[in-house]
Amino acid sequence: MKYEKSVFETYFSVAPEMINNLVQGWLSSNGFYFQQKFETNYFQKGDGMITAIQCFEYFIEPNKLTVYAYLKNPKKPIPLDNKLYASALKNEYKNDLQLLFQQVSNMSAQSINVSAAIAQGQITPDSYQYNMQMQTGQALAAFEESKNKKNGSCAIFCLVVGIIDVLIGLFGFTFGIYITICAIFLGVKGLNSNKKGLSIAGLILTGVSLVLFFVTMRTGAAIIQF
Repeated sequence: MKYEKSVFETYFSVAPEMINNLVQGWLSSNGFYFQQKFETNYFQKGDGMITAIQCFEYFIEPNKLTVYAYLKNPKKPIPLDNKLYASALKNEYKNDLQLLFQQVSNMSAQSINVSAAIAQGQITPDSYQYNMQMQTGQALAAFEESKNKKNGSCAIFCLVVGIIDVLIGLFGFTFGIYITICAIFLGVKGLNSNKKGLSIAGLILTGVSLVLFFVTMRTGAAIIQF
């Protein structure tokens, strides 16, 4: 397997501090946290067990944002164009990155438009900061909306698995411990969405299904022994 980091570059025409705030907002919305391993400072999400680890590094120059995105870890990075490793996860990661770069582009376009309006005397120079803060707020809202959409899907999946698991649990069957654990994990993830109620219901049903499974199995075993 070829180990390398996928590199993405995009250019901007605003203050680097604004881009840094935008990237930090994106990292926070997507659940990344800072790590310092393998002599590298980077951001990571995922636990490496149920979900693969996603890694993110970024560097800001006066007019350019460079991103290194990959899976696993900085020592043995798996690029996002690797066709043999977690395709669905990589596509989701790429979509998240695309949203980040789109918002960087939108912020640059807004800066150009506002600067032009100031030059033409349509608005005062003092309004530049206000307009850029509004654009940043819209970008952060877009990140949160994307997160809610993904986590909302997790909540729905957890609820569906919970309902089916309860029904088949009455007959001493279960989806399997791995799928049940996945449902619990996704249900917890769904708690951070606007479908929190569905996640709670799914988690409760999944728990009930496990209880029903063990009770049914013990009852069956007792009957056989009798």
